[in-house]
Amino acid sequence: MELHVIRTMTNIIPKYTRAIFHILFIGSLTCKAEAEQFRYSSRFLENMSGNEAASLALLSDDSAQLPGNYRVTIYLNGKPVDTIGKKNIEFSYAPDASEKAGKKLFPCVNYTLLKQLGVMISKYPEIAKFNDDENTCIAYNKIIADASATFHFEDQILDISIPQIALDNKPRGYIDPSLWDEGIAALFTSYNFTGSQYSGDKSSGMDGENNNYYLNMRNGLNLGAWRLRNYSTWQKSNEQKSSYDSINSYLQRDITPLRSSFIMGQYNSPSVIFNSVQYNGIQLSSDDDMYPDSERGFAPTIRGIAQSNAQVTVKQGGYTIYQANVGAGAFEINDLYPSSGGGNLDVIIKEADGTERKFTQPFASIPALIREKHIRYSVVLGEYRSNYQGDRPKFVQQELFWGLKHGITVYEGMQLAERYKAVALGIGSNLGLLGALSVDATWAKTLFKNSAEYTGQSYRFLYAKTFPGTGTNLQILGYRYSTKNFYTLQESAEYDSADSSYYQDNYHLRSQLQGNITQNFNDIGSIYLNFNRQQYWNNKTQDLFQMGWNSYIKNISYGLSYSYSKSNDYDRSDNIFSFEVSIPTSILLANSYTSYNMSTNHGQTRQQISVGGTTNDNSVNYNVQQTYIDDDPGYGGYASLGYTGSALNASAGYGYDAHTHNYNYNLEGSIMAHSGGITLGQPLNESNNILVHTPDAADVMIINGTNIHTDRFGYAIVPGSASYRMTNITLDTRGLNEKIDILESQKQAIPTKGAIAYVEFPTRIGNRVLMTLLYKNKPLPFGAIVTLENDTAKEPLSSVVGDDGQVWLTGLQEKGALSVQWGGSAAEKCRAPYDLHLSLAKEQSQQTTFISKTQECL
Repeated sequence: MELHVIRTMTNIIPKYTRAIFHILFIGSLTCKAEAEQFRYSSRFLENMSGNEAASLALLSDDSAQLPGNYRVTIYLNGKPVDTIGKKNIEFSYAPDASEKAGKKLFPCVNYTLLKQLGVMISKYPEIAKFNDDENTCIAYNKIIADASATFHFEDQILDISIPQIALDNKPRGYIDPSLWDEGIAALFTSYNFTGSQYSGDKSSGMDGENNNYYLNMRNGLNLGAWRLRNYSTWQKSNEQKSSYDSINSYLQRDITPLRSSFIMGQYNSPSVIFNSVQYNGIQLSSDDDMYPDSERGFAPTIRGIAQSNAQVTVKQGGYTIYQANVGAGAFEINDLYPSSGGGNLDVIIKEADGTERKFTQPFASIPALIREKHIRYSVVLGEYRSNYQGDRPKFVQQELFWGLKHGITVYEGMQLAERYKAVALGIGSNLGLLGALSVDATWAKTLFKNSAEYTGQSYRFLYAKTFPGTGTNLQILGYRYSTKNFYTLQESAEYDSADSSYYQDNYHLRSQLQGNITQNFNDIGSIYLNFNRQQYWNNKTQDLFQMGWNSYIKNISYGLSYSYSKSNDYDRSDNIFSFEVSIPTSILLANSYTSYNMSTNHGQTRQQISVGGTTNDNSVNYNVQQTYIDDDPGYGGYASLGYTGSALNASAGYGYDAHTHNYNYNLEGSIMAHSGGITLGQPLNESNNILVHTPDAADVMIINGTNIHTDRFGYAIVPGSASYRMTNITLDTRGLNEKIDILESQKQAIPTKGAIAYVEFPTRIGNRVLMTLLYKNKPLPFGAIVTLENDTAKEPLSSVVGDDGQVWLTGLQEKGALSVQWGGSAAEKCRAPYDLHLSLAKEQSQQTTFISKTQECL
């Protein structure tokens, strides 16, 4: 009778280090031995009269272990099942003699686990009859031919083998909707507050002080599958009175069987065919996010160039949806949440000296091609709403996409209102090596107040193509042409008459050409090109052209950029050229850099030198700049400091030149009320978020994010990621308090859209003890099972006695009792009451502090 064990190097490893090494290997049952292994007789483990080491008759076989509940990682056909991860499984002896006389352990597999594994339940009535029965163990290996299970004990892996013919042929990346997490009930707000103060003399054109404040709030209430949302802004300045806008409020929930979303309230219509409009009403539409990535076919990125430390404001439909302070040079906004899925974004850049520049960036998404036999739809019934003056007609909008063979998608749409009707037809095709193309036409009939009826057409094509061989990506290349009598639903509602000269001069669109192209040159960098030209029926144009080249040499990055913009709201155009280079200076100061920027516009040249960096954990960032200008005001400077914390993010800055001074500051974060209390956190993610709980364990670091730690109640808010997708939450357990043990450092969640998923990491709070257990003055047998009496923890304590009667225990209170069992008879068990006050001598290893205690078992 023999057993695999690790060779003990008694002459090298110190006593307690060796003991902990053995106990962590045997007691936790999770670590794989890397050392050389050999066999020896169980007689050498006998340590009491008449008793061999516990259950060695069972353990002598490599694959045989003691029955019980084990926390294992689930594999299917040799691969880990990420959507399940780790699971507590009850194991018992396999009853049939073919399993080595019943010595091997066999798992208790219930209906839910088989469904999660993707078994085709409808094919097996013997399994289907246990629908949603969590308590019955199903002998699936006798129902499904050639099915089996292998328990890799040393790695704590349960590999379930099921023939492919018995599994549903799900698309790659498919996650069973039964695993989707609707989350917990919670009330929350995600806020972003910016403030600034500008002051200057008469030569600056300001002559005094101007204060500006802006608050952006995304509020929400989650109850089950229902999501109540409100998006509000508030702003105030010396030039504008206090103004509060509720941009939208709506109620939303998933309709999972239809892979659709239901929305009621103030929202935005889909924008694939028609221009998106804001409305008050209801919407039912399919949601591509519910499909796996393999079955799914855009807030835009806004680029620009600031010539000083500027304030950038983004408006849509008259509402301010974004505001931030940026430094001199090229900037990029890629975290925008537009209030609709398409249309024009007005970007206003207010420089430090008070001058303003504006350009308009349209955005749209190419009608997504869908797979054969797939249908995508949307239906809207509502009342038009806008921040501008005008009618609020009731309307109906419908869009439908239908996937046909050979990569073809046909689509149609309709808009009906009292004085407006529009019908659209289109076709899209996957052209293989030639890319993807869609072409559509819209016919509209408009009746303005006190005016004749107008009938017109609008034609559009959109093209997208990636050239892998050259690294070229045409993200969107599109053109639209509209006849003079074509009007949109928005135009029919907001303008009284087609004869309005202001409207005709500035807003009646004739044609639009747009493109977004990137080119990667590998070792010499990449270039981008964005352009948009809107031409109106009076031949006025509104233009935006941007291009840039970015590259690097080792750790030195540099780039050239150019921006041309012309807006109908300003008399002159802007031609801005910029060059910048950034050099890491970590040799002088960790995580630091020095950069140089030069830009020109209207004959004025600005040069700026900056020094900045972050702390090692990225929680603090800083930047100091000095600017030189070849025209008035001649010079300027700026300094900023930012902090990213668990409860909020904060930043502040100060700038000056010969005539002006400005201060700015920003606070952003979230406040969430839930059943466990109120938790402060970083700004929330629009898609979903996760509330992490480590009971009674404060200041535990969460790797998912920057400087996120649990608060004094053990809670932390972690911004989520893609909805209906697996999200891994990982804790950094290094440096925990010596009385805190976290039993599992990683867990998974699959939140639905808008959900607040709850992830709890079981903890054991108490003493770490290396206890030597004696029975009749002799060490307890190797392999004896130790449990804690009256253990109410979610993960009850269970450990195994190692060499010399030693066992590693965590989470022990000062007083208690242990139960020990090493066989099936009443004589092979004992009870060990303990009192740690009587033995508080602590030992220190390289990794942990623990109490060493010898205890008699009665």
